[in-house]
Amino acid sequence: MNEQLKQSDSKELIAELYSLKNIVFSIFLLIVLIPSLRAQDSSGPVLSAFSQSANSVDITSGGVTLTIQITATDSSNIASISSTPSLTLSSGSTSITSGYQNFTNWSETSANSSLWSPSNISPSGWIDASDASSYNMNGSRLSSITDKSGNFNMTVDGNPTRYTNSLNGLSTFSFDGSESLISSDQDEVANSGNHWAIGVFRWDTVDNTKDSFWSFDNSNSSRRTYAISSSDNNNSWSGEIDYDGNNSIVSGTAKNSFTASIGRYTYTIISVVFNKTGNQIFGRLNGTTRTSVHSYNNSLYQNADYRLFRNRGGAKPAGWLAEHFFKAGVPGTGGTDITDVEKAEGYLAHKWGLESSLPSNHPYKSSAPVTQQVKTYSSSIYLDPDHIPSGNYTIAFNHSDFVDENGNQANLPSGYDSFNIQITNNPDVTPPSVLISDTDDDNLLNASDTVTITAAFDEAMTSTPTISISGTSISNQVMTKIIGGSGSGPGSQPGADIDGEAAGDLSGYSVSISSDGSRVAIGAHNNDGNGSNSGHVRIYEY
Repeated sequence: MNEQLKQSDSKELIAELYSLKNIVFSIFLLIVLIPSLRAQDSSGPVLSAFSQSANSVDITSGGVTLTIQITATDSSNIASISSTPSLTLSSGSTSITSGYQNFTNWSETSANSSLWSPSNISPSGWIDASDASSYNMNGSRLSSITDKSGNFNMTVDGNPTRYTNSLNGLSTFSFDGSESLISSDQDEVANSGNHWAIGVFRWDTVDNTKDSFWSFDNSNSSRRTYAISSSDNNNSWSGEIDYDGNNSIVSGTAKNSFTASIGRYTYTIISVVFNKTGNQIFGRLNGTTRTSVHSYNNSLYQNADYRLFRNRGGAKPAGWLAEHFFKAGVPGTGGTDITDVEKAEGYLAHKWGLESSLPSNHPYKSSAPVTQQVKTYSSSIYLDPDHIPSGNYTIAFNHSDFVDENGNQANLPSGYDSFNIQITNNPDVTPPSVLISDTDDDNLLNASDTVTITAAFDEAMTSTPTISISGTSISNQVMTKIIGGSGSGPGSQPGADIDGEAAGDLSGYSVSISSDGSRVAIGAHNNDGNGSNSGHVRIYEY
């Protein structure tokens, strides 16, 4: 009875311990399988080179357009800006009419980007089918090729074919299943165990589980190398990171299988990360991690040869290569950061036209990575003299509207407080002077009299004057402009004086002038040219 109880208690204890073991193991897996962290650029755009088309402006005589410019520089792409600078009165007695203080939205006037490339990481190996200067051809066949990193001496096994204008307008290499590229020497492929590699590949035919897009090999007894292999032999590609034996790199594990297969005749961005610093090994397809994240027990061997479309045992698939490069080093800034891998994915995607393959949250989905971007923006305002008074103004804008693609905001630029402008607006407040004249000689008006009254103003008028004569029915009679219209000062007489023919003719008794002052009709009431006091009318044109 007691023995049965002891056995029962022991079984329950073992079950509890086993359950606790599973919990601990689950927690361990949870920690290991967390996606690698990405350390982004943490600095916002640097604002500089602020300029304005004038430091002081006089708008007394008319409105003026003021334009400002500013330059933003960042190590990442700069996001679009939708903000409006404004004028702020710093000293003056009268405020701007509301709505007239705003500039136009910032508009991009120039952009200069330095695109990221593998050269920025000093790759340890680099084969690029798009760079015809790195290889020689015999007709359409590849006869020799240079590792663009300068580290490996590459040999051509067989006669791979180059196809121009093949992928996104660029050349690619085709391998028929009996062809490959392999280095004749060994060089550094890992640094303290750290290594990452990436490329654009397509497979056409697979007949061996060890058919590989790329691999590394050496003659060391504990080779500690790897291959990116098909894991299938029936024209399918499940894919795996093929470690060199169960205990070579990851204790007790011979491979790390991909969780998504690669379709036949489909160009794919494939990357692998051996991050000894962050204790992680994993593979990615088109910018998404598609394997387990294995703990990194034993380091890759430092030196090995470099193979493309060839396994360590010599198995060769048929397919296509666009570009491949690798780095003997960490995949980012340290720890589990993989920013360099992500930049490489963005670089390849945009170069080879595979942007649509990247996930929507990939940092380089919409634009290729850059090492520096410089953009100049401008904004303008019309300084309206009817709504903007004299004063000292500050040109104000929100610096935090300048943001890079990682969400980092710009800081206030140096000298921000000096972005000032002095505006002078002294409107004329003195009434215009006017000289009144008429054609009446006796200063008496009879019922039949026709009299022309002329008003000469000493400055331009914004509205047509009217005239009223007390004691008559003439009230607010609109006057006709006969000369002038812009500028200031009294009107000028066109041509010489026009005199009558004889004394007593009453020349000018009646006058009519055209609206532009170029033609005048003058009546002489008592002219005797056609008989005594018969009168006449003469028309003159200037």
